[in-house]
Amino acid sequence: MRIYYQTGSDNKKIDLDKPPYWMQTGDFLNYSWEYTLSGKRIGKLEKKVQEKEFTITVFGKTQAEYEKNVDTLYEAFEKDVLMQTPGKLYFGEYYLSCYVYTSEKEEWEGGKYSMDNTLGLIEAIPFWRRETTYQFLPENIEPDIGMQTPVITGDVFTGGAIDNQAALREFSFDFLRRSTRKVSYPQFDLPFDFTKTYGKRAINNTEAFSESDFVLTIYGFVDTPSILIAGHPYVINAMIYEGERVVIDSTAGTVKKIGRLGEETNLYNSRGKEYSVFQKIPPGVQTVSWSGGFGFDLLLYDERSEPKWSL
Repeated sequence: MRIYYQTGSDNKKIDLDKPPYWMQTGDFLNYSWEYTLSGKRIGKLEKKVQEKEFTITVFGKTQAEYEKNVDTLYEAFEKDVLMQTPGKLYFGEYYLSCYVYTSEKEEWEGGKYSMDNTLGLIEAIPFWRRETTYQFLPENIEPDIGMQTPVITGDVFTGGAIDNQAALREFSFDFLRRSTRKVSYPQFDLPFDFTKTYGKRAINNTEAFSESDFVLTIYGFVDTPSILIAGHPYVINAMIYEGERVVIDSTAGTVKKIGRLGEETNLYNSRGKEYSVFQKIPPGVQTVSWSGGFGFDLLLYDERSEPKWSL
């Protein structure tokens, strides 16, 4: 398994399994769950962030090269701490989001161009993660939008027309048109989509033990994007223009719009509130459906207490 550290501040990769740095030992592959007792029974098990350590040997062919390698290692770890941006300690395809916050040095005396360096880390997230990204491109939509077939789930409404004739078989207005007027449709079994679904794909989340955190990135142009994942709607009540994107991070619980120049806008209050946009993705093969008129990326986290040894 390859072992390396990727800095969070500038994505610099530092190999820890070959010169000038060589991994000796460490307890970062160990784990434990904390528990509470309820009488004579176990009440609750939970995973909290933990402190761990590992020891590497730093080499150099000359005194100058050796000193440079020591400085490079220190600067990579220290910069992440000062910027409060966790790095990633990789073991194969899985990584541990962490800070390296202590350093103890031994065997550096005597004029040798090497030292043993024991480094302490603290987890930013108490799980090893592997990322899998699914990309959904815009579909080719028929030019005659008026010929789309409504997709409505629920029982057939047999009563009279309500409010703005929404219950009639033919509609004289566009359901996608934004309005401040609220209209209730009690005869329908939500969630539903009045527009024909053009995009429909499956994602494979079979290696996950439980529901997965994710990052959902939606690209403009799109007005009030709605995506159905495993039967759950993820809706943002906002306009996303060309060159902009909205990023939903279920771990952080944030919704941000990134503008053309990289500026950030908090869209937390524009999230769909009837159905949580932070609902984790269940394990197994799941269906993803959307209108097809816009593109988006779905990054899934496979989280484990111990990184997978066999791939």
